[in-house]
Amino acid sequence: MAQEAINRSVNEAHVRESLGAFLYRLASEQSDALDDSQKVSILSTRKELIKGFGLSHAFTDGYQEAVRFHLMPHSPQEMRGFLKYFVGAEFQGIALNSTPELTLLPDNVLRFYRKMYPHIPVVEHPLGLTSLMGISVPDGLGISIDQPGKASVTNVYECSLTNRVDGYERHYKGFLIRRREFPDIFKDSQLVFITPKESQLPSDIKKDPNVRVVELAISRKQFSDYIDGLYGFYRPGFDGPTLVEIQDWARHQLTRAQDYLGSEQLTPEYVDYLIKVGLLSLVS
Repeated sequence: MAQEAINRSVNEAHVRESLGAFLYRLASEQSDALDDSQKVSILSTRKELIKGFGLSHAFTDGYQEAVRFHLMPHSPQEMRGFLKYFVGAEFQGIALNSTPELTLLPDNVLRFYRKMYPHIPVVEHPLGLTSLMGISVPDGLGISIDQPGKASVTNVYECSLTNRVDGYERHYKGFLIRRREFPDIFKDSQLVFITPKESQLPSDIKKDPNVRVVELAISRKQFSDYIDGLYGFYRPGFDGPTLVEIQDWARHQLTRAQDYLGSEQLTPEYVDYLIKVGLLSLVS
């Protein structure tokens, strides 16, 4: 047991020593892979925020995910679950597209936290979401390049759409733990809540000089209208179908296909095949 504890201690020390280099590599990989020319200022107007995000990879990837989801019929519960996830992802994308520095996006943030906590189990959630058991993983990390090959965190970003007190408190507690456990990485960092207009932090959190709120120039009502427009009016390429039209088409076509093929054959993989070869719309 003593030797096992020693080995674990040595391994954790190695993890700590390599965190700065690993963070630098993640930042470099993301910077090389993504074009950040569409990023806007955190002080941008509502139209500038939405336009800038609409030109980003995150918007394209998220919209394509929504299209694929709505090409299959779903229960009302599944639809509500996806809409909640999609709304959160859209706000997160708009918020992180407005940060002033190089900011690690959610997938890379999770990779970094898995490096920090190699012994913590990964938890798989519906819709492909992944987290770490008992660990508050932030939405984004603002990065500072301290020297070639080494980076640290300047800002820990949480994109808070709902204004829930328990959410603020959970993220704040996680921020304090990370600063204590990994001071070389987080010692000079701030916790930044990016929110819609008219958000209120709990008073005990607001007192901490290392915590601040950045309100985007968009209210919750305006953001809700944006989501409604995205579903009902946005057409890729100006003449593509809207998400609502895709839902209606899928419901009609897949019902006909199910009657024709039998429900036991109508798997997501088989539907992908039918769509790919252009047969689904021909089923009658």
